[in-house]
Amino acid sequence: MGRCVSYDDTRKFFDTNLDLHSLLWSYLPDGLLRSTLECGAAQIQRYSHKPHMTEAQIEKIQVSSFAAHKKILTALKSRDKERLSPLIAKHWIYPGTTFLSQTKS
Repeated sequence: MGRCVSYDDTRKFFDTNLDLHSLLWSYLPDGLLRSTLECGAAQIQRYSHKPHMTEAQIEKIQVSSFAAHKKILTALKSRDKERLSPLIAKHWIYPGTTFLSQTKS
């Protein structure tokens, strides 16, 4: 994902992002939580490919998203539940607010 942080690799960045989430969700049981996460991700994925965003806006989203994923991965690897929970909440519970605020100039 880090190798794709650039405007030129936007499609690959967001595809890799979705692959990462799909991998994590594969550990969840089928059900409402999993389907809700997948639906939300599909909407964000669809929005991220719209041509109305500038190069700077897209790169800002990529940098922020990659940084969040690195923090989450670090907490996962160290099994730090106290750190992991707020990181995931910030990354997912309010994705629309976070995502839209990052697309503003």
